[in-house]
Amino acid sequence: MFVWVGATARLLAFPIAGGRKLSVVAVLDDLGSTESWSAPGRVEDLRAAFEGWCPEVHDIVGAVDEVRRWTLYDREPLRSWSTGRVTLLGDAAHPMLPHHGQGANQALEDAVALATSLRGVGRDPSSIRAALLRYEELRRPHTTGVQLGSRGGGTVRMAPPGGAKPQGSLPGMVADVSWIMRYDIEAELRSREPVPTA
Repeated sequence: MFVWVGATARLLAFPIAGGRKLSVVAVLDDLGSTESWSAPGRVEDLRAAFEGWCPEVHDIVGAVDEVRRWTLYDREPLRSWSTGRVTLLGDAAHPMLPHHGQGANQALEDAVALATSLRGVGRDPSSIRAALLRYEELRRPHTTGVQLGSRGGGTVRMAPPGGAKPQGSLPGMVADVSWIMRYDIEAELRSREPVPTA
């Protein structure tokens, strides 16, 4: 992945289609709210946002011929995910901003924890409810940390409000998410298994 960070924008590019194409994501200051995941944008706005950047960025945004826009929204962490024999996982339980790149990963971790929590549970409603609460008690503290941490990620951290000089750095951004990358859901689950007695 390639990342360019500036005071008012950030550009990410990574190869797809076996390296034949680039997926490009530009995070920009508000250009007007459009509540949509596929609203058309203007290529001119994208190019203007990166005016004066390095030649590599100019080459990338210069090759773009179609832009889609969406506004990033946030919500507070939920206090509970489970009701009776129903629970939530992934974005339904903990929608987060994309600045840590963890939406899909947290959903996969949820699935592992949920499957492990339900292992061996029969059809008894109280056993199912207890298993869902175990899953939630395991996952909620971690996903809340990731969800809240993603609020301060990306360009927001790199460029303080008011046009002040950015205080962050790319190594700082990496360090900021390293605790997430070191987290091992399987190790966490093993640490919570009952210790066999002799």
